[in-house]
Amino acid sequence: GREDGACASSLARRLVGPNRWPRGGALEESSRPWLAAMAAAAAALTKALSVGLGLEDDELETKVLGAAPHWQAKFARYPADFGPGVGAHCDSGWLTLLWADGPGLEAQTADGSWISVPPKPRCLAVNLGEMLQLASGGYYRATPHRVARPYRERFSLPYFYNPS
Repeated sequence: GREDGACASSLARRLVGPNRWPRGGALEESSRPWLAAMAAAAAALTKALSVGLGLEDDELETKVLGAAPHWQAKFARYPADFGPGVGAHCDSGWLTLLWADGPGLEAQTADGSWISVPPKPRCLAVNLGEMLQLASGGYYRATPHRVARPYRERFSLPYFYNPS
């Protein structure tokens, strides 16, 4: 998550601080460009979502997200044939950007059925969150999704982007 201390809320400031990286620095060093790219992609998507609502492109950013959006990222590993996967849910935040190395993500359609969201090279899956649904008055709907039980080891990199 954010390490720079920039936060609009004193309550949220409890979530800001140094990340705990493995010794050696290689993971941290290789992750920094990815984290910067995810922040830029989330900001660009937020501009597009503003325009989709008929607003100025920076309106959601300035009026909802704030000057220093909060983000969290994690490296997730799903062992093969272990556990049920991840149950159906909607993310509570604004946007989630997701890279995965293999199948598993499923999204619920408007009629309640589930479809596979297979990863594509050089692409991310985007899940809209409940905060965005609320801020848009329901125009944008949070994405119900789940992760099916993996039959081979699976890795994913979710990046959660939220108001400050």
